[in-house]
Amino acid sequence: MKTDVWNVVLALAAHREGRLHPCGTAFLVGRSLALTATHVVDQPFDRRVYEPTNPEEPDFSMIALQRVNRHSQGLCWRVESEHRFPVPSWGEGDDRPLDVALLKLAPHPPSIPELEDFRRWFFEINVAPPAVGSRVTAFGYAKSKIEVDPSDPGAFVCGNAYRIVEGEVTQVFFPRRDRGMLPFPCFEVQGDFEAGMSGGPIFNERNQVCGVVSSGGIAERLSWLSPLACPWRGDRWSAAP
Repeated sequence: MKTDVWNVVLALAAHREGRLHPCGTAFLVGRSLALTATHVVDQPFDRRVYEPTNPEEPDFSMIALQRVNRHSQGLCWRVESEHRFPVPSWGEGDDRPLDVALLKLAPHPPSIPELEDFRRWFFEINVAPPAVGSRVTAFGYAKSKIEVDPSDPGAFVCGNAYRIVEGEVTQVFFPRRDRGMLPFPCFEVQGDFEAGMSGGPIFNERNQVCGVVSSGGIAERLSWLSPLACPWRGDRWSAAP
């Protein structure tokens, strides 16, 4: 179904000790399913402020907010679980996880009858990677603000900075760009993906989602996207499960 892109893009926030922390972007890909970047759900906080003692057992929960037609009220989702996609290595002795995570969502009250149908809308995906020289468009929420309403603990007050970044794919890194920051297959894009856009959808020239925002704004207006699939044995692309 055709719709405004922003109606299907979600603003993510982590909830811990009674506070909400904006941490990234996600987008709907199926009934109660969304994709985001793995690093967003692994570490949604500023590492200078908080570092989980055991990443395998997080002591925080996550919610996703869906702003339909930029309505003053929005739909809320609770993130029930997340699943990451390791890519089997071929003779290198280690797996290369894509920076892609699948979120299982559950509707969170209150229900807004006139907007509920938008919970069933989602994007078309193409796991084929964008070609070098092609143009892509990224969407995401930069510098979002969200907090619990002091007068109503079950309500949230939020503000979103909508960002659209267009750029040309300039380089491909496989099996990884490096072993530190981007240890997975990724594509370099001439553009500046801002903080908070991580996990947002990236569209190819056919208006299909072909990747997620992974990293950006480091130097020379270069950013990186994680594909939704990975080169396999040199001549084919295998989709994440």
